[in-house]
Amino acid sequence: MNADNSSTNGKRSLRVCAAMLCGVIATVLLAPTVRAAESEPLVFVGDAKYPPMTYLEGGQAKGVTIDIVRELEKRMGRRIEIRLMDWQQAQDMVAQGKADALCQMSITEAREQTYDFTDPVHELRFSIFVRTGKIVGSTIGDLRGLQVGVTAGGLPRKLVEADPGIHVTLIDDYVQGFAMLKDRKLDAVIADQWVGAYILADKGISDVQPSGNPVARLPSAFAVKRGNASLLATLNDGLRSLRADGTIDRINAAWAPKEVIIQTREQAMRTVYVVVIGLLLLALVVTTVWVVTVRRKIAECRRAEAEVHRLNTELEQRVQDRTAELQAANKELEAFSYSVSHDLRSPLRAIAGFSRIIQDEYVENVPAEAARMLKIIETTISQMGRQIDDLLAFSRLGRQALSVRNVAPAGLVREVVEQVQAAERGGRRVDVSIGELAECKADPSLLRHVYVNLISNAFKYSRGRDPATIEIGCHPGETAAERVYFVKDNGSGFDMRYAGKLFGVFQRLHRDEEYEGTGVGLAIVQRIVNRHGGRVWAEAAVDRGATFYFTLRGGDESRARVEQPAMPAAGTNGRGVDAKDGRGVVGGREAVRAT
Repeated sequence: MNADNSSTNGKRSLRVCAAMLCGVIATVLLAPTVRAAESEPLVFVGDAKYPPMTYLEGGQAKGVTIDIVRELEKRMGRRIEIRLMDWQQAQDMVAQGKADALCQMSITEAREQTYDFTDPVHELRFSIFVRTGKIVGSTIGDLRGLQVGVTAGGLPRKLVEADPGIHVTLIDDYVQGFAMLKDRKLDAVIADQWVGAYILADKGISDVQPSGNPVARLPSAFAVKRGNASLLATLNDGLRSLRADGTIDRINAAWAPKEVIIQTREQAMRTVYVVVIGLLLLALVVTTVWVVTVRRKIAECRRAEAEVHRLNTELEQRVQDRTAELQAANKELEAFSYSVSHDLRSPLRAIAGFSRIIQDEYVENVPAEAARMLKIIETTISQMGRQIDDLLAFSRLGRQALSVRNVAPAGLVREVVEQVQAAERGGRRVDVSIGELAECKADPSLLRHVYVNLISNAFKYSRGRDPATIEIGCHPGETAAERVYFVKDNGSGFDMRYAGKLFGVFQRLHRDEEYEGTGVGLAIVQRIVNRHGGRVWAEAAVDRGATFYFTLRGGDESRARVEQPAMPAAGTNGRGVDAKDGRGVVGGREAVRAT
């Protein structure tokens, strides 16, 4: 018993080994054949005259289905050769195994006996195309007695030949069929709606339209020879991938501009009725909303008008009150100015007079320390007098009427420079450079005050420099109508952290022992510039000089070039300055040296 079992197991093992050996041998022998088959391209055939699905243009295959085949080629990793030809010839090649697949074939029961189809790619909707204005039904039976054009190898031929009452004319393609239809050689042409609409739009054929609903709707797909399950599965996998990521939809959309929206007469009338009713309803709604809105706006306008009237009344009262307050303030200011100019000056003159009498008549009996103090009193009284004068000048600026006109600042600046140079002491050397100064709109007398204060400060704060350099110039502002004027020096400068104090009354950044002054000059500059609608600011660094800027509106000329007359100078140092008239040209500017 055990011996028989052993013998049986041995025979079974031998059979298994033999089967495995045969499998290995078959794999080795067939592998080159399989690889050779996979290296050969797949052959896809289709109709050469079926735009926009498949057609030839300049010898190149084009169309919706062709683009899908190209994407399939990438997904399958297999080269595909596309051949477009007569439609009947293409069907025969696949049926006979001379080609691998048909591009875009409608699925019917008869064709399923010869071909296997992939998942549907498109839906074909066959319609009856007629001349515009011709009334034809929307069924095959409505074509009895008419001359109807169809292509040789398509489904429309089978549909019309089934009815002997229809006169059939075979056409080479739909372009020919539509041309014959327009020329009244045919009564109708049956074609897919998308294909027909594309050809009509692409070829510019007018007076042809579909007559009604499609006479047949059939899905279309790729077709392979019946029994080629491997290729069919591969194609389905690729198509599902293209559909899943939206590639097929993108391809269809790319060809969509050639498509024409087609409607039946009934659909068109229904659309017209819906549009008209919708427009009427929309007009009713818009009118209602407009009436309600207008009423609301009218009510709001009335409320706003009443509010404006109330605010105007209040504003007029406020203006009157404010005017009265300003008039009272002006009177108080005038009284203050009178008090300052008369009441304060009288005691100051008395103090100054008595101190001078003590110094003159009792000089021998006055101790040295008392004499020093009397000198301090005299100096302080003199400074206070100057402060009173500056304060009065500052207060008068707010009440002085402006006389604005075109001003050429160049001549005014030269006069101020001469005036300041004449008052200079110590025989120091100062190089003054007057650049191109554009015309501006300003009050000449007030503009002179601005330059007197800025140029005097430039001379004063550059006393420690040898030579002192002062630059006076102008450049365009932020707008076309604005001019920026500046006065720059290489003097002691100041810390920009305290720049905010510069233009306040009695605000000074230096001690009286260093530089004399009352602290009102820059406040006067700011008030004058502000009254002209301009701005004033400064840029500086400690021991590196300062630049003061102010803006004014430009004059009638965008840029004014002013001839610079000769300026006398006390002498020259031989650095390009004419000893005769004291002028030299530095970078296109007039340079004036004072020694």
